[in-house]
Amino acid sequence: MTTEDDMVERVAMALAANVEEGFPRFVKQSWDQYTELARTAFRLRARVAIEAMREPTQTMLDATGNGECGRWAPGVWITMVDAALAFPRAGIESDD
Repeated sequence: MTTEDDMVERVAMALAANVEEGFPRFVKQSWDQYTELARTAFRLRARVAIEAMREPTQTMLDATGNGECGRWAPGVWITMVDAALAFPRAGIESDD
């Protein structure tokens, strides 16, 4: 897998790209200009955001319909979110 495959990194970079004035402790700049400590803080925030999406909402489930897709989509969604969170966590200490 490449960094482009790392959803945590993609979300962290999106958060960093959208820093607004007053965002605690951060000044808007390019991803490469942030210190590794700042990038790690964005990655941790990204993980929290992705983890919050792990369980699909009722609206999401309703959008899959009552057919075959509606039966397997919730499990697939959770599996995909779990896979995004399992990707090697660049800049984040291992839980081991």
